Amino acid sequence: MTLKLLTSSQEATAEAGVLVRFAANRSNLAQREMKPLQSYQNRTDFSRYARFWQQIVIFFVRTSLVEKTSYPPYHFTVHQQECFNLFQQALRTEESDSEDTSSDDSEVGNTLRLVDVRCLSFCLSLLQHQIRTTEWESPFICALAILGVEERGWKDATVYSSILSALIKLSRFLVVHFVVREHPSSPIEGVRSFLEESLLRGTSSPFEWMLDLRAYGIKIAFNVTRPSTIDWQGDRILYQDIQFSMAEFRGFVHGLLTETHRLVYDELFLGLSRRTIPSVQWENLYDNVTESEDGWSFLQDPRNTSLLGGDIYLWDYVRTDQTLVSRYFPSTDRTVIPHSVQLYWNSVQQFRTKLCLLCHITAGQPARIPELLSVRWQNSAEGDHRNIFVENGLVSLVTRYHKGYSTTGDMRVIHRYLPREVGTILLQYLWLIQPFFERLELWYGRTTSISPFLWSPDPLSQKKWDTNRVRSAL
Repeated sequence: MTLKLLTSSQEATAEAGVLVRFAANRSNLAQREMKPLQSYQNRTDFSRYARFWQQIVIFFVRTSLVEKTSYPPYHFTVHQQECFNLFQQALRTEESDSEDTSSDDSEVGNTLRLVDVRCLSFCLSLLQHQIRTTEWESPFICALAILGVEERGWKDATVYSSILSALIKLSRFLVVHFVVREHPSSPIEGVRSFLEESLLRGTSSPFEWMLDLRAYGIKIAFNVTRPSTIDWQGDRILYQDIQFSMAEFRGFVHGLLTETHRLVYDELFLGLSRRTIPSVQWENLYDNVTESEDGWSFLQDPRNTSLLGGDIYLWDYVRTDQTLVSRYFPSTDRTVIPHSVQLYWNSVQQFRTKLCLLCHITAGQPARIPELLSVRWQNSAEGDHRNIFVENGLVSLVTRYHKGYSTTGDMRVIHRYLPREVGTILLQYLWLIQPFFERLELWYGRTTSISPFLWSPDPLSQKKWDTNRVRSAL
């Protein structure tokens, strides 16, 4: 099974329509599903989860090449054997002449190769199996048992439950893809028919076995205490091969804050004296948390008169200094980005990195990185509400994202308050520095619109923020 087949299946599901995705996400015939089938947002996660289906297909291909006494005894049904034979024929054809695909394209179109289509049919035939005696008469369950084994023995219940969850979701993608291809005029009815035959509880199918076993594994995970990974010796914390005292940790945070201050006042404010930079008057700041207008933030609140003119503060300062004008706007040619502008953008990215770490460490219970990187400083045109507010002299980060949202559908609003020192840096950046940074982006054509995200892609490399980037910074 190729990654292209699974990727195409996810894309076909996303394009099939919300009613098809609602139908594909059902588990019980009598229960109406309250949320549609969602795509994976992280490409890395998708590639990791797709590997489980690939391993199942590889298991059958490899065991077909050896004696039956050398692998677990499974037996295909007539339909499964026919689909597997066609799949093997397509494999041999591709191996013998991998460059000549004209005949395959004429049969299956330009989206998938013949081997992918045959593989799709074989995978669905594994799911279309009604168990009559024991679960081991299903070849698919035999392959699932292989996935539960590792060198030290059986995998943990929590680990195996995540494998089952990935297979369940990807199987639904495959079903929708197959139905959309075979029944483009009535995909909703096709998905419902397939589900009622093989993918619902009460069908005595391998899919029902996966649903029940996953539920059992989740129950075990909720009732078993996981082994600890952190230990204390006095005020010293031990984690794997890392150890440090709380005094050292406080020193790290203070050092990070000092370095962030230096970066802001020495580089981002373009050499302005600290005494001339406007200070934040916390006692006179207000915020309207109910305002949903596009592009609105507390910076636009008419009651915040002390913030007026902040959007042109650095711009006016540059225009009145001919040295700065020649440094940042040396010519009318906007296709050539001056070296000084590139250095300024790099300084902004360094500041954002340090700010991300400060918010992650000092705002109470640390957020998951995808949750933190989803923070918006203003309302977006898509109707998404901002996540940065001013409350009683403190900056708060209010997120509505969590790991299990796509599964449970439950909204959890979490408030995290920044210390005054960190909140001051963040507010000065949004108030005075970011408007100038955005003008540079727009002037030199690195963007066509202002991003509502606090951690937007880099102007030069267009590199996006993700978990690996924050982990490297830590």
